[in-house]
Amino acid sequence: MGAERYPSGVAASNEHGQVLAPVLIAVVALLGLTLALTSVARANALSAQAQAGADAAALAALDGAEAHLINALQQTPYPRPATGAGGCPSPARWSATNYAAANDARLDSCLIDGQQASVAVHTNGTVGLWNKPGGPRTAKTGLATAELIVSFTIGDRVQTPPPNPLPTPAFLHDEPRSQGGELLADSGLLRVSTCGPFAGLPAGAGIATGVRAAVRAAEAQLGQPVVFRPGWTEPCQPPPETGAVPELFDQRSILRVEDPAALVSVLGPEVALCQPYPSYPDHFALAREPVCGGRTGVTSGAFPQIDQLIETRRVLVD
Repeated sequence: MGAERYPSGVAASNEHGQVLAPVLIAVVALLGLTLALTSVARANALSAQAQAGADAAALAALDGAEAHLINALQQTPYPRPATGAGGCPSPARWSATNYAAANDARLDSCLIDGQQASVAVHTNGTVGLWNKPGGPRTAKTGLATAELIVSFTIGDRVQTPPPNPLPTPAFLHDEPRSQGGELLADSGLLRVSTCGPFAGLPAGAGIATGVRAAVRAAEAQLGQPVVFRPGWTEPCQPPPETGAVPELFDQRSILRVEDPAALVSVLGPEVALCQPYPSYPDHFALAREPVCGGRTGVTSGAFPQIDQLIETRRVLVD
């Protein structure tokens, strides 16, 4: 018998099968790589989205810190930053939630500590493992902290040192004479301080030149001395530490007056003082100080023109 022969088509089919097998393996590998790269790219995109949402939410959450600061500046000459961490107040949390949502994320937590806000968010989108179709999927999370930076837009808020040498009683008498005036014999400027940095010295030694002029003008109109204490509310105690919040006046430009009603009765252009704080009716400041808002007289409402006196910036903290 002769050798068995196969149709030529069978041989060709075997050859095609041998070629297709590696092609199929390559296609499967390529599909797997594409899925992996797609999954990685989506994970990276969601991570960036989570961080963007956290950054935006943290900056927005500082609404609470800024509101506290402005309220403090409106009410007291000695503003202090809020201390102690706590949940974001409703307006700040609402802002943070909205900014997170704008980045397709949800707010998980929001804390305010002084002038810093810290938030945590997670993305609405999820990502799964590329090699486990139908497996668990997770959201990406983002964390961020932002800080409120405060600076003044006008004026030099650095406390100026007392003159050297300090004004003596003789100097305080001579100062108005150079302008054709006289000092009351019992002027409050001559009253001796009993404690504090000016103990044993006349009260007029602890205040700025413009304040002395305002006190002299008030005494001339009243016909009686204006008794006051320079600087901090309690003359025997140093002013409180204000931390990152700057004081809105030079302490030598503010007085605590023992009889504020008498001084109020003569306030006007000639007496360049104002009452800047409704909660502190015995405090008077030099009219040119930012706390007076360019006015002389009694401030009956909140701090004037606060938005023009300070500048706030919100920065992300590493």
